[in-house]
Amino acid sequence: MKLPLLLTSFFAKAARDPRLHRSHLCLYMALLAQRREAYFRAQRKELMRCARIGSRVTYHRCMRELARWGYIHYLPSYDPGAKSQVYIIPPGTEKKKGGGLVAPGRPAPA
Repeated sequence: MKLPLLLTSFFAKAARDPRLHRSHLCLYMALLAQRREAYFRAQRKELMRCARIGSRVTYHRCMRELARWGYIHYLPSYDPGAKSQVYIIPPGTEKKKGGGLVAPGRPAPA
């Protein structure tokens, strides 16, 4: 999905979602800035700097919540030097499958 359409649809969905706070929005924008293809790898330190998040606890909480709420798929690497795998789910295209969210055409991450 093209970036302008992704941004427009995200903000339309975010405006109706009272759970999202500034840190979630900033982190989502940082993810969009790092995005090069559907699935991409992103490093915590780079995302935190770009999103202006100073706490690792806040970063991990926001990533988990964005994944749980259906905005992204997030596969953490658990290695501080390695990049985690992220997929931005285009708003309006997520599907429910067995309680988890699955992007169209992709298997659910384990």
